[in-house]
Amino acid sequence: MSIYLSKVSLVNFRNFKNAVLRFNPGVNTIIGENGAGKTNIFHAIRLLLDDTLPNSYSYFTEKDFNRGIGDWKGHWIIIRLEFTEGLNNESVYSEKIISLLTHFCGEKNPNEPKSYSCSLVFRPNYNIRKELFEANGKAEDISSILEGISLEDYEVVRFGKGESDFFNGEDYKSIVGNFENNYFANPDIQEESCWLGTKTTSIFSLQREFNTAYIDALRDVQRLFRGLKRNPLRSILESKSTSIDKSDSFAEVVDIAINLNNQINMDQDVKNLADEISGIYRETAGITYAPGDISIKSQLPTDVSSLFQSLSLYIGNPTELNKYYQGSIDELSLGNANMLYISLKLLEFKIRQNGKPKNRAPIANILLIEEPESHIHPHIQKVIFNNIGGMSETQVIYSTHSPQISEVSNVENVNVIVPLEGESWISCNPGNKLGKDKIVPINRFLDVTRCNLLFSRGVILVEGDAEEIMIPYMIKIVYGISLDEIGISVINNRGTEFDNLASMFHRDRLRKRCAIVTDLDGRLNNKYSSDDAATQGKNRLNHLNNEYKNNEYVDVFYAEYTFEVDFALESKNNRMQLIQMAEKNMHIKNPGLILPKNLGLPIKIISQRQLWTWFTKMT
Repeated sequence: MSIYLSKVSLVNFRNFKNAVLRFNPGVNTIIGENGAGKTNIFHAIRLLLDDTLPNSYSYFTEKDFNRGIGDWKGHWIIIRLEFTEGLNNESVYSEKIISLLTHFCGEKNPNEPKSYSCSLVFRPNYNIRKELFEANGKAEDISSILEGISLEDYEVVRFGKGESDFFNGEDYKSIVGNFENNYFANPDIQEESCWLGTKTTSIFSLQREFNTAYIDALRDVQRLFRGLKRNPLRSILESKSTSIDKSDSFAEVVDIAINLNNQINMDQDVKNLADEISGIYRETAGITYAPGDISIKSQLPTDVSSLFQSLSLYIGNPTELNKYYQGSIDELSLGNANMLYISLKLLEFKIRQNGKPKNRAPIANILLIEEPESHIHPHIQKVIFNNIGGMSETQVIYSTHSPQISEVSNVENVNVIVPLEGESWISCNPGNKLGKDKIVPINRFLDVTRCNLLFSRGVILVEGDAEEIMIPYMIKIVYGISLDEIGISVINNRGTEFDNLASMFHRDRLRKRCAIVTDLDGRLNNKYSSDDAATQGKNRLNHLNNEYKNNEYVDVFYAEYTFEVDFALESKNNRMQLIQMAEKNMHIKNPGLILPKNLGLPIKIISQRQLWTWFTKMT
């Protein structure tokens, strides 16, 4: 991939007061709960890249301002996209890159990959900004100006190659204004400043330079296949018809179509039907108002291009008893229709990319998909997005609630949307600033079950099955509420090496609370205790305390012995429950194992000294 979308910055846009999302080539994932703003992110990208989105969508309303800023009047909405040039870029794209550089991008550090940017800004017009600047320091005058602002006083402006970092609040204050201190920038300097970039005109359309397609969550793909503008099959046929037009073999088909039209038109039954229609028309409307002669004619296309574009797609079903039957797209299930649509979109992008001279080819192909798991079987979800990752022609950005899809996602390519206090959300990358020594095992470790930590609001990491089963049950009994209701997932680490998963919870990565529950394996005066286990427990305590002592998002909690032993030692009632469970399971064939499978407790249950003898009689 030559150029790809690498960064999206959102300022004061809907539920994002200040958010940055980072993307890589290939497949990228956006994860967030309902209402997190995943659709808003796609809409922001489309405002700058999607030529199917009407220009009227660029004119915002007061509802498009982030509610966390309070009164919207005077504030700016800023949407900024940054693009990065891939390592395998070829010089044949130089004309497009120069064009992008001139109008919509800015080259940064020459030692780094070239990057380009474009921004869409919704701001007060020049006159309002000039008034605010001239009233600097005069609180009453500024308040009066702001109070009189309406949406009609706003303008939509596009900039290229800006150098400002609006994620930095100080940049926003210096360019837009400091509302608390009644300071506003000089608009004349704003226009000349390189911080905003070069103001662009409508002569150059970035939307025409990219292939961008958006597939929404509530899509009716059958309807899209029947349409013209967003129908990928029609676009593919149209692209291919140019080469078909020069084909001698297809020219013979055109001759057949012409002859067939003539034969149908001259058929006596067809003529008789036309006469019947003409007769009943005259009887109904009268001779004066009846039309002239009526004919029925065949309308098979008689030019190569139109004839080729009239073709339709038919698909078989290998599970049908009649394996030779092929049905139209309308007969497909919702899931198969969705898979077909995504496949055709990828093919459409590939043909557009390769079907033109390379200096006229699109700069990049970007496919935006909301919740692709809709109507698609879980196993197929994994296969599709695992395979799409190997297609270099298209950058795919999708949002999902599916653990199956998330399982095959590279954690470096994941953006998780999490809430902040107030009316704002931010994006977190769980792999940010982690080396390959962490990324590789994390990707391997995140299976369908553990992927839940990406979707939850908080996480409890535990050693094994007992904690995984018992902790949710205990929370429900004690507090009367389930962990699911408060958005917390219990993740079974299946061991004591917590660093891989816990390292994702950090201010630079996932801003979610993570609790680690682990055992110290303290020494008991019985034959089942181990000095080695106790030593490992102390080492684990020292390591975890040192590793996460300055991490505000991770806390570690220790059982003095093990979760099961500490549970038994906590109260007489707990011990009696363990005895009852043990008695119910004494029928197992191997009396050396106390394994109450219904609760998933571990093999050996240890209690106080007076109960220990009773338990160990069976071991």
